[in-house]
Amino acid sequence: MQEKHKYRLIPSSRTSEKRIRLDRRAKNSLEAKKCNDYRIPSKSQNDREPQKTKHMTMKKAAVIEAIKAVAVAEIACAEAEKAAMLADEIEAEAEASVSLHKKLMKELENKTFRINLL
Repeated sequence: MQEKHKYRLIPSSRTSEKRIRLDRRAKNSLEAKKCNDYRIPSKSQNDREPQKTKHMTMKKAAVIEAIKAVAVAEIACAEAEKAAMLADEIEAEAEASVSLHKKLMKELENKTFRINLL
């Protein structure tokens, strides 16, 4: 299977400004820097990426993309688990508030009040 077209997206000015700032700080850094939860690779990594994929078979490229997708899915699952735990805690607090409200309403109904009129 052959690829007919290869596309390269032009980075937005905001992203390229971040990349320039990151490249100035560490030009030869091998790891991608994080900026606002998005991984922005260094210039040297961007230059190496086409060379890596040029000699890669379609099957190997698909395997790599699948591995990346699994990693993203695992992160999403971990975040979903955290959100579910938070929701459970909030639900428990709400149930405690409802039971306290019911208890206070019963006490209020059982008490008799004296009203002093002038």
